[in-house]
Amino acid sequence: MKVLLTGAGGYIGSVLAEKLVSAGYNLICLDRFFFGKDILSTVADRAKSIKDDIRTFDRSIIYGTDEVLDLVSFSNDPSGELDLNKTLEMNYKG
Repeated sequence: MKVLLTGAGGYIGSVLAEKLVSAGYNLICLDRFFFGKDILSTVADRAKSIKDDIRTFDRSIIYGTDEVLDLVSFSNDPSGELDLNKTLEMNYKG
């Protein structure tokens, strides 16, 4: 089964990515990777990583996937308050 995991570069996304590839899923990880890709180092050779923005990414990535798991968000108060419009776009509209 082919799965697109958005927000894979966050804590929950990285833990889920490991569980998915260990279970045999064909995984595509999509994230802006604000803090780098090191968080996905344990799955780097078993999953495809795409650095992109949920608001503007190439939608053709979705074609052929069986599931989309969307974990994209600004996840803490300080980062969410930096730019309220971007937070709305990322957490809701994206």
